[in-house]
Amino acid sequence: MKNFLTLLFVSFLCVQLANCELRFVFSQFRHGARQPAHIHNGMDDFGERWDGPGELTEAGKRMHFLLGQRNREYYKGFSTDSKIGGSVYIRSSDYNRTMESVQSQMQGFFPPGTAALINNKKTRDLAHPFINAPKGGWKIYDNMGMTTIKDRVETFPVHLWTSANPFHEFFFNAFACKAFLQIHKDNIAKPKIANFMKKFKAEYGERFSKISGKPIDALDNYWTLFHLFDAFISGMYDGRDMKKPLENGIDLKKFNATAFEFANMDIFDQWNGDDEGFFARWTVSILWPEVIMWMENRIAADKAGNKAEYNTYTLPRFAFFSTHDVTVGSCLTVLNRAFGFKKYYTPFATDLFFELHANDKNEYKVHVKYQSLTLGVVPFAEFKEKLEAQFITREKIAERCGFKYGPFHRN
Repeated sequence: MKNFLTLLFVSFLCVQLANCELRFVFSQFRHGARQPAHIHNGMDDFGERWDGPGELTEAGKRMHFLLGQRNREYYKGFSTDSKIGGSVYIRSSDYNRTMESVQSQMQGFFPPGTAALINNKKTRDLAHPFINAPKGGWKIYDNMGMTTIKDRVETFPVHLWTSANPFHEFFFNAFACKAFLQIHKDNIAKPKIANFMKKFKAEYGERFSKISGKPIDALDNYWTLFHLFDAFISGMYDGRDMKKPLENGIDLKKFNATAFEFANMDIFDQWNGDDEGFFARWTVSILWPEVIMWMENRIAADKAGNKAEYNTYTLPRFAFFSTHDVTVGSCLTVLNRAFGFKKYYTPFATDLFFELHANDKNEYKVHVKYQSLTLGVVPFAEFKEKLEAQFITREKIAERCGFKYGPFHRN
């Protein structure tokens, strides 16, 4: 405990003090609260009505807006008043919920009032899309003044990992990888998951059948169980009354603990449960080479005397990756393999940080954080070496998965 508090205190000092200067921040996070991923005729297994499977909820947007505000406050000695000076680079998986999550977070990080102005009057007069506008113009842009968007709200480009690229299938359909399909089958057959499913069916089978209208034996299917717990967690985060479970004698507090036990097991024992860590390593092999590149570029620029230089892609001040619970879980799995860092469950809107720091001797270290916890501080050279040892080449991924090696081809 003493060592943990020391690390946390040192990490705080290194953000604030010049002798441990912050040089680059990478943040990867899970999207905010969402609707259940599986809905039948507009309803989940608990009889709750939803209108968009997997879509971000209002609560999810708020979660990320607040994260953005927290990050702006925490990094106020390093962040800037605009995205240009901030040189923010954003990536997201190609899901509505991840794209909306990072946009919500950026609105908190660069809140209304921080966007650029149109200072040139001629530019302002020409900056309208209307054809045959009435004399005097449309009232819609009256009183805009120098403001680009009302309330000086900022916009942000989001670069996507698309499903067209087979190497991104860990986001979209990991079972398209032949090797992982077998890993999944092996993982759910292991005693931990098999015994959980058997115990749950014995305790809740009859009540589940009454609530959902499905046969008890449906609980022998892993994904039936997944969708059940997913719906419950989504409903609880959305403040639903959960009348059907209550009417059938389910203790919501106890069931909630069971749901999160399963969710944790799903991430670390089903998706990331093989000894080889193939899925986790596949994930970071696609996501993190860029992150190491940005750190190397920052160090090189500093040593060349360009400490104040930042640009959007090759030398950002901040990089944000908007992903999923399993993605963050895979990253924690690889950090555990590489450095022995503890793995934590990844609920909605949780975030992982890599902070690159330099001291007055030009020694660079990476501070690895999960939420507000400092998992460890690692010299950059060691950080790079041990992470890259976990990476799998695209040729090897293609070979294991049955993909044709190339950016946009598969068998």
